[in-house]
Amino acid sequence: MIPTTTELEQSILQFLYNRPDRPYCAQEMLFPLANQFRLTLEELKAEYTLQTPRHRYIFLERIQKTLGHLLSTRMIERPRRGYYSISAGGRLLLEAPTLGFPVALQLESFNDFMENLQRQAEEPVPLPPARLRRPKRILEELKEWAKK
Repeated sequence: MIPTTTELEQSILQFLYNRPDRPYCAQEMLFPLANQFRLTLEELKAEYTLQTPRHRYIFLERIQKTLGHLLSTRMIERPRRGYYSISAGGRLLLEAPTLGFPVALQLESFNDFMENLQRQAEEPVPLPPARLRRPKRILEELKEWAKK
C-alpha cells in the first residue's frame, strides 16, 4: 500500500539525516523509500487517472508533496532548485529523545517555534510565545533538553 504524506515525513527526514554529505532530489529518494515501505513494482508505477499528457506517479508526487510540507515547516532546506537537505531544526527534532515526531509538526506556529530555538542558541529566550504553551509537557521537555 502506498504510504500517506504523514507516513513519509519521518522517513524522509531520517533519509536526509543519515546522508548529510550532499542534497538529494525526490527521484533519488524514490527507490530507497520504496524499499523501506516494501512497495511492489505495480505500486511504484501507479498513476493518477487524470487525462494529462504527462505521467503522474502517485508515490513520487506524495514524496514531492511531503518535501514541500517539510520545507514549509523548516525541517529541511533547499540549497538549490529541486534538491533538499536536512536543516538544523530537522536534526534537532530527530535527536530530541522525548519529543514525539508527529506532535511537533502539529504545533500551531511551528515556524515561530523554530525561530525561538535558533535565537535560544544565540541568546537565552525566557519563554516561547504564549500560543505555543498549549502542549505544556512537550515544551517542558524541550526546555530541559535545551539546557543540556
